[in-house]
Amino acid sequence: MNNFKVIEVLDSTSLRVNPKWKLKMKNGTIISGYKIKVRELSGFSKNDMVFSRLKKLLLNNKTEIKFIAPELVSTENHNDAIVSCSVYIGMSNISYYFPEFVPKD
Repeated sequence: MNNFKVIEVLDSTSLRVNPKWKLKMKNGTIISGYKIKVRELSGFSKNDMVFSRLKKLLLNNKTEIKFIAPELVSTENHNDAIVSCSVYIGMSNISYYFPEFVPKD
């Protein structure tokens, strides 16, 4: 699930991409949408620092951004669904840029 550009950071866990992503379900149904939930940041939905950092990292970025292992979150509308993905900037998982939020063993 690549070849998308982040066009908006909606909050500290959600992005809007362009063009629409599309997933084909086992029954042949095509689900699509513009919204992606950043899996690694799922517990920080109302964090202004995370929101600000995401905007700096993902908007107008020249580095390749990859969206890996999509899982459907919401399919109420098959043309405006939401997926949860792991997000990579270049070769680094986005959690690398948020060390203070990574659980320590």
